[in-house]
Amino acid sequence: PGDQRRGGGEWERPRTLSEISVAALLGGFFAFYSGPFPQHLTAVSIRLGEIGLLKTVFPSAKLWRLCIEDPFETHSSHRPHDLGIHLGENGQSQISSCLKKARNLMWECFAKE
Repeated sequence: PGDQRRGGGEWERPRTLSEISVAALLGGFFAFYSGPFPQHLTAVSIRLGEIGLLKTVFPSAKLWRLCIEDPFETHSSHRPHDLGIHLGENGQSQISSCLKKARNLMWECFAKE
C-alpha cells in the first residue's frame, strides 16, 4: 500500500501528500532522519521509498552508522552494496549533526511564515 511506484519503477507522490509543499517535505525529511529513523535496525532504501529493509541483508552494516541501499546493486542482487560503508564514526557524527542543523533551520523558516 505504501509503494507509489509507477510501472517503470519511478516513485510518484501519494495523493494524500499532493497539497504539501516541497519545503515541508524537505523539512520532514530532515526531521525524520535526524530523529526517529531507526538507523540501528533499518537501511535507507531509495528504491523502495520506505524503511522496511533490515540492515541484516548487508554484511558490512554497522549499528552506529547509516546503511543506504545502493539503488543499482540492491539487497537482492548478487553483490548487495551499502553506500554507508564509506562512513567512519566521525563522518557519521558530522552527518547526524548536519541533519539536526538542517532540521532546526527548516523549523525556523516555518516559524517565520
